[in-house]
Amino acid sequence: MPNRLFIIEAPGKEHILNRILFTIYKQRCEIIATRGHICGNPPTLSEGWINDELSETAYCVKKDKMDVLQKIRLAAGIADEIYLATDDDHEGDVIARDVVSNALNASEINKLFRVRLRAMTIDEVRRTLSEREPYYPDANKGDARRIVDRLIGSLSSREGAIGRVQGSLLIELDSQCPVVGMATLSIPSLDGKSLFTSALPVFAGEPIDFDELNDLCRASTLSPGQSFLQPLASTWNHSDILINCSLATDASPSSIAAIMQKLYEKGEMTYPRSSQRTLSPETLNRTQLIARMQGTTFKADIVRGIRKEVLSKGHEAPSIIQSDIPLNRKVDGLVDLETAVKILVARNQVECGIPCKFTIPNAVSLDNLPEKLKSLNWHSKSVQGICLWHQMDDNKYQRWTMQQSILHFMQQTNLGRPSTVIQHIEKFISRELINNDFTFTEKGTLWLINHKDIFHNKNISNIIEQYLEANNDSPDVMVRALIEICGLDVSNSISLTSPNGNESQEYTDNEFSNSFN
Repeated sequence: MPNRLFIIEAPGKEHILNRILFTIYKQRCEIIATRGHICGNPPTLSEGWINDELSETAYCVKKDKMDVLQKIRLAAGIADEIYLATDDDHEGDVIARDVVSNALNASEINKLFRVRLRAMTIDEVRRTLSEREPYYPDANKGDARRIVDRLIGSLSSREGAIGRVQGSLLIELDSQCPVVGMATLSIPSLDGKSLFTSALPVFAGEPIDFDELNDLCRASTLSPGQSFLQPLASTWNHSDILINCSLATDASPSSIAAIMQKLYEKGEMTYPRSSQRTLSPETLNRTQLIARMQGTTFKADIVRGIRKEVLSKGHEAPSIIQSDIPLNRKVDGLVDLETAVKILVARNQVECGIPCKFTIPNAVSLDNLPEKLKSLNWHSKSVQGICLWHQMDDNKYQRWTMQQSILHFMQQTNLGRPSTVIQHIEKFISRELINNDFTFTEKGTLWLINHKDIFHNKNISNIIEQYLEANNDSPDVMVRALIEICGLDVSNSISLTSPNGNESQEYTDNEFSNSFN
């Protein structure tokens, strides 16, 4: 039988992948983890690393990855088939390309395949292997993002050292307020059968008198108006899970992210770092099994965002693979965090297939409410089936932590990617640019002024991600385009010239950053 080599990123996946591959092939396969990127630029931006053509001149193998490359090189020499199974994202594509460029020779290209594992299960791995493709390098987007981020970093100065994501975060925080808490309110229905509820977001700098609102609610009533059926919930993506599980368990979003990665490596969750809210037909079937085992209503035909098989490439929303999840178990301090996350995510999956009657208030009764309650989104919910864990929340005000607020804010303003959002939040908080009430510190104010001048008061992080999503030219072409689109003056780092030999438009900004993105 063929001798197979699998190259992955995270060593935590080695054990379960080894077990799965043995089940599929009835023989052991060689698995080598790169432990992240194997190549990089100089750690400081003071060294020369890029030329006028926007090509990196010092991008090379990291010293601490020489042993890994040698191990891959030796294993590849005796392998009949080589599978590049790095993550299915831009960073994974860069790592795959760097492995090929630095550990393999031309004679091994014909036995090289790219596979994109989306879950550590036998069915998923078997399906992925059946869809294997001859390897073709496709690291342009990852390369372009890396180069742009370092060029932004080269503009650092004493006035500030923030990269594009955190700098854009500063600009957005200056223009709009983050949510710092959520008030849950309820008003009795005149029919005596249900409560009308509303979730009131509380923004930084806007104090709330929860007791007053509660008293107003107790003295009010609403009459039922129009009703409509829709699923009880919509599918959570990576950030949704971090926020909702953090709020439900009081654990930090960073702790939830670590649990999600652990579940993925154990084969109990699909790929966790996905911004998608779509589901595969396999996940739909799995969720149906979870609901049936727990005696819960689930109607597959009302679930939204199910992918067609022909459109199944790319990661779906993170979902739980394990079927015997105790959905009805109370999530409290008696449940360990890993179990709590599995229960909460699995509940969301099932709730997407539970029909619910939503009723909005009668317009006349809504108009009779006190002014402070009129503008809220009131509705009552009546689950059409069995859902034992679903109950009406008590009136309460839940204050959010700074990490929860920033995570929610970054999601709303399209900042950061699932793979790096937690690191950005932790770094941003550690820099003490904002106070607990989200006012700017003296340091934050100075950095904001500098950054707004350099980035022209724009969310360039979102601009860059949208551009990379829509384009796939060579890195130098995309980098040049992004410099122009964002209006960055990187002339101190490179001598930019346009294709016709003329100097490109110059800007008077003094950028700042470091390799923080």
